[in-house]
Amino acid sequence: MKVKRYDVAACCHKSGVTLKISSPISSNFIPLFVNSGFKEMKSFTASGILYVESINLIATGVFGADNLQIKCKVTACDPFISAFMTLLETLE
Repeated sequence: MKVKRYDVAACCHKSGVTLKISSPISSNFIPLFVNSGFKEMKSFTASGILYVESINLIATGVFGADNLQIKCKVTACDPFISAFMTLLETLE
């Protein structure tokens, strides 16, 4: 899967990160994330929303959409976002 990163300006001198992906978000992605150490929020999954969380970041998106929003839980998050992008690239 192809992944492109977009940094989006937000309030308070912060920025958000959106990842545009070449395939729609699917519940089939969840096992890969869980096997990579992420926790699935099943109540979101049941509502048609991907919500996976690690100790460093949270990724959310609507099933069928082609973008994921990333929220960092640590200050120096770029290495974790890069690793998450690499993980996404393994998906077909």
